[in-house]
Amino acid sequence: MENIPDKLNLEGINFDKVWEFPKAPNGFMDLNLKERKTRQDFINEYFPTGHKIFDTIYYPDLFYKVKGKVGKEVEKQTGKTAWKSIPRKRISAPIQHDSTAVILAHIFGNRIVHRDISPIKDKESNKIMTAFQNLWDYFNMDSLIQTFFERTLICGDAAFFLTTNSRKEIVCKTLSFLDKDKIAVEQNIQGEVLKLYRQYSAKNEQGELNTYIDVITSEYIATYTSEGDVISYQPLLQSFIPIVYHYRPEGAWWSFVQSNIDEYELEFSDLSQDNKAKAKGKYFMSTTSPHKVNLQTFADSDVFVADKDSDMKIIQPANFSEAFKFTMEENKEIISHSLGYIFPKVQSSGDLPTGSMKAQFYPTERICKKFINEFAPVLDEISWIFQQLIDGLYPELNIGKVKISSKIKLFSPTDNLSTMSTTADSYSKGAMTIRGLIAANQEYLENSDIDFFEEERQREYEAKSEDKNKTSVQTIGYNFHNVEEEFEDE
Repeated sequence: MENIPDKLNLEGINFDKVWEFPKAPNGFMDLNLKERKTRQDFINEYFPTGHKIFDTIYYPDLFYKVKGKVGKEVEKQTGKTAWKSIPRKRISAPIQHDSTAVILAHIFGNRIVHRDISPIKDKESNKIMTAFQNLWDYFNMDSLIQTFFERTLICGDAAFFLTTNSRKEIVCKTLSFLDKDKIAVEQNIQGEVLKLYRQYSAKNEQGELNTYIDVITSEYIATYTSEGDVISYQPLLQSFIPIVYHYRPEGAWWSFVQSNIDEYELEFSDLSQDNKAKAKGKYFMSTTSPHKVNLQTFADSDVFVADKDSDMKIIQPANFSEAFKFTMEENKEIISHSLGYIFPKVQSSGDLPTGSMKAQFYPTERICKKFINEFAPVLDEISWIFQQLIDGLYPELNIGKVKISSKIKLFSPTDNLSTMSTTADSYSKGAMTIRGLIAANQEYLENSDIDFFEEERQREYEAKSEDKNKTSVQTIGYNFHNVEEEFEDE
């Protein structure tokens, strides 16, 4: 294609995005000092093994001066004091990982809901929406979108790419730093993506690991070498770029409490180191013959052998500081409530009422509602692209005729049977539509059940009509029969 450049201009393409956060100033530093973080920093915070507590500069190991003959020998040979390094106990908590799993379970606990919001609905609207939902489920869109949202919350930005293949299937792929992709986008003043650049590493035919750059536009997909030479390209059949990109100015979603998490792990590690030092009892001995004291091990116990005039006492370790305990628990409380990382207390017996259950999960739902609102336009854009691709693959379904709105319904622990009973009663009394009944009971019902409900309702209507007609016929016949008897009597 003539529109595809043979040489990619790499100038101005920045694959290494940086987020800046305010940093507390002091009298000796710049008042506008910023803390800078990259996608790799966010990933290190997400995995417990990458936490700051394992940095020996931030949390140094313990050093002891070597004394005695060995210490003197080292000092004599090197002219320096001999020191011995002892690793500290380092405790990291998977707070970022677990809290991400908790909020995603609430955001995607229910299936994504699709509605026809066309100003003038087509008479085949129910069938069209049922086909759309079935295809959405067939291509596992809920699961794929959840992965995209997860990567965005972790890495600070991500892209969702949708395309079709030769088997009339929709293929979706999440591009993020967690998936070994470096992405950069070119946007217009409205924020619409004009081009997406993806840098990644892959092995060539000779098994060598090379760096490549993919460029995705509304016209084509082209692959270049790291030097900018084109390797391959293919045209796109759509008139739009099938990419949804989302950038979070706040970075990773836990960034506002990351300092609290670092402090909590530091306190936890100090406590663990102190407990390790106190794990074995310490003894005080008074004796007139210290050279006769001998330590032996008998049945896994320390046994001191000394003369009969010696006296020994166990030194009791200091109790856990209440102030230290209070600080740790309060810091943990701040982190838990800020991230919605809540696990309600379980009752010893009896069922928990739905209202009480929802109240206990409110801290989690508060955070989830914020993200549902943040991703609402992103989800609508994905749904629109999916609709256009489906309309191109299956034009006979007329899916392009309707205007579809896709929404996330927050999951909240409830009594499903009570919900089913209440909504079914509302439906039978005409206070709820079939679609509303299905949306409230997705565990038991699907959109395809709309046709079943309508057929059942039609059969009930026809049965009532037949009964009414039969009743009318029987009544008329009875009257005529009476008239005939009266004539015969006369």
